[in-house]
Amino acid sequence: MEGNSTSTAVELTKAIGAIVGDLKWPFVAGLLLYFARDGVSAFVRRLVNLDFRWGEVQGSLKAEPCPADAPNAPAPVQADKPADREDQLERSESKSIEEEKKSDWFETMYRSFMEGQFKEAKEAFEKHQITVTDEKERTRCRAIYLHLDYTRNGSQESLVQLQRLFAEVAYPDLKADVAFWLGWSYSRTRDYEAELGLWQAMIDSAKDDQKRASFTVNAATALIAMQRRAEARNLLLAFLRETADPKALKPAYNALAELENKEGDQLIAAIAYEKVAQFTPQDTDVLFSAAYAQSHCDLAHLSYVNYDTILGLKSDADMATNNMGVQASALGMEARSVEYYRRAAELGNTLAMANLAQLYLSSGFLKESEGIVRQAMTKDDPHPNVASALADIEKRKKSEADAREKALAIGTQQREFVRSYADARFSRSLDPEGLTGVWVSERGVAVNFARNSLSLAGGWEESDGGLFGGKEACKLEATIVNASLHGRFERKPQESSSLLAYKPTSNRSFLAFVTPDGNELRLMFRDKESDIFYVFVRSKASDCPGPTNG
Repeated sequence: MEGNSTSTAVELTKAIGAIVGDLKWPFVAGLLLYFARDGVSAFVRRLVNLDFRWGEVQGSLKAEPCPADAPNAPAPVQADKPADREDQLERSESKSIEEEKKSDWFETMYRSFMEGQFKEAKEAFEKHQITVTDEKERTRCRAIYLHLDYTRNGSQESLVQLQRLFAEVAYPDLKADVAFWLGWSYSRTRDYEAELGLWQAMIDSAKDDQKRASFTVNAATALIAMQRRAEARNLLLAFLRETADPKALKPAYNALAELENKEGDQLIAAIAYEKVAQFTPQDTDVLFSAAYAQSHCDLAHLSYVNYDTILGLKSDADMATNNMGVQASALGMEARSVEYYRRAAELGNTLAMANLAQLYLSSGFLKESEGIVRQAMTKDDPHPNVASALADIEKRKKSEADAREKALAIGTQQREFVRSYADARFSRSLDPEGLTGVWVSERGVAVNFARNSLSLAGGWEESDGGLFGGKEACKLEATIVNASLHGRFERKPQESSSLLAYKPTSNRSFLAFVTPDGNELRLMFRDKESDIFYVFVRSKASDCPGPTNG
């Protein structure tokens, strides 16, 4: 077994040599030796599954926006790690500090704090305060100084003064500024209870949704730090139901996405990231997080569209290019997948190089095939199979071009569906009678759904849509969350007079939502079959109320 592993590693090294030439050989060789330690052949066999595992070690062909929490998960290529609580704090604080550094006095004070020269820092602050005549600006600068003196110098007196300053400030915007410095002070010392109390007070006093969104996200972050994730989730969901301001919804959806991503519910994370992408359509980091999450929860077309959007905005995005190759393969575009891997490798993505090597060993490349065939065509009296091979290559190009257009079309429809589903799940509630009454299936059959507070079920029989007049017994079972549903849709063929009419039973997972007017129940199946959308229409004879704003 050890010999086979070593032999395969040598073959793999040669394959990558043909691809990357002189590119960073020591690094690539080291990477390959790691991959080959328990047998590259096992990796090849798992290639179609996209993810791979060796004992306790697991990984993926995809570049990740964030590695899994598992300590042994290898990540040869990855985006910036998801910031933990301290990292998020550092980034927020640093952004504010960078703004302040535009002032000479602040640069001097901050450098003194960083160098442990606390007396000089105080002198720089006091000297500046003498020159400031605007009282609001004096208060804001004092809050910053007290925060730094507490967190860098450990002055408890500065914390007391900062708390007193917060209590005394009356102007809402200025109070919010002081609150952020006080909140960071609490968080630096892990006094999350005090921080939570601060943000809850700010939420209660907020006059606009954008400020309230910021305070709500900070409160949720404090709850997460205290391992109270369910409370954090409920806080964010309650806010999403109460506002319609896109600028306020964006940070709340982003916080929900991050929370669900860490909790392991990739579907909700994918949906929430998609809503953030709706509000910031040119943010390639958000699009990458959305696409990666979507690729893990059976939303392959939508993931493909989001990666494609990234490449339209940033053609040299090597990680998105590599992952586009993975998604292209998942959607049956093998040759196009190879081209994405090639492009990513040319951009320096070593994971794409490894992916190329695996394909080189297992199936070869279309481009190389075409080159060989065209070379053969120049020879005297080429074999008849050469011409047919060239024709097959052209057919493959055409079929994959068609497959790409189809993937983009379906993915665009999925994008619109998922965004509407998010609205229904997080922002709209449903009247208790909103799903009762008579609905009409796509094949014209009246359906009566049985509903309780949390679930919906229905069964009916309809034509199978074929030429032989077959029938199918249909069953829908779903869980209701606000104006959305998720569940399974079963189609079971009934006895038919013709063997040609035989169809296997299908049992498909779906997402669904009731439209705002209450007249349609729209379903999207979570698979790659062609008919992924389905609509029930409320019968005109049924006069039942629809969803209401929550």
